[in-house]
Amino acid sequence: MPNVDWKCPNCGGINPGKSKTCLGCNSQKEEELTEKEYKLIEKAHEEIGEVLSKIEEMRLPKITRWEYLILNAGVDSDKKWKVEYKGKNHPYKFLPKIIDELGKKGWEMVGIITSVGSEKPYFSSWTFTMTTGEQYYFKRPYVEIPQKALASINNIESKLPDQLRNRIGSIDMKYY
Repeated sequence: MPNVDWKCPNCGGINPGKSKTCLGCNSQKEEELTEKEYKLIEKAHEEIGEVLSKIEEMRLPKITRWEYLILNAGVDSDKKWKVEYKGKNHPYKFLPKIIDELGKKGWEMVGIITSVGSEKPYFSSWTFTMTTGEQYYFKRPYVEIPQKALASINNIESKLPDQLRNRIGSIDMKYY
């Protein structure tokens, strides 16, 4: 196997392939997953997905407390529009699908804020005003997630070996 530089998952530092610890934060380099380990994580993801589906079924609009979600969109350094969703940037053309997905999960859009910037091209004496970003505000009735459901997720995760538990990824409950 070639010695390829690796990126530390904790601090983002780039390290020489031979090093076993990160030069920036001293974290241990993660080993490659075996096929068996990969299947364990895949099974855990499926089981957690089933529990999250049950949690989604429990959300009923019978309370007056609300939870809120903000979806950010804007122009990136390449002057292309992107939408940030679930911690990742997506092309702006996916905005309707993302909004539809949120709607299916009970999120209702309640407001939009537009950011405006200006630019003066070198060849013109005019200054152009343009939209540079948008924030979409959503709300839905707040439902307390039952401890039994959270315990089910913890139980699924506990079946994984220690070195795999932190690799499964965190679950951001606001998207479910």
